[in-house]
Amino acid sequence: MDIDISEGRAGACTVIAPHGELDVLTAAALRTAIGDVIQGGQVHLVLDAAGITFMDSTGIGVLVIALRRTRASGGSFAIAGAHGRTLRTLAMTGLDRVFDLHDGVDEAEAALARLVGA
Repeated sequence: MDIDISEGRAGACTVIAPHGELDVLTAAALRTAIGDVIQGGQVHLVLDAAGITFMDSTGIGVLVIALRRTRASGGSFAIAGAHGRTLRTLAMTGLDRVFDLHDGVDEAEAALARLVGA
């Protein structure tokens, strides 16, 4: 299965929106996209998870790495729009208490803007 990844700006944040299954076959594409954004100097990221239809442990690993990399760069990482199986996976692993979760991109962007003072 393929994953489509779009990227855009929302205020002080870069929004990365994967669409499809985030699993062992597709996680590298998201990891690369996030890495490219961070290397480009954008360290405040919102992952728009509304389009993720399935996520396995490899996908979870990519999200944890993204959180660590943004924080190490002085940035922030939030997840917006997680629902269904994706949200259940985050809750079952306890990561719903680790990640900054929001209902939508606008809410996440506003929270990160307050955080960075933008």
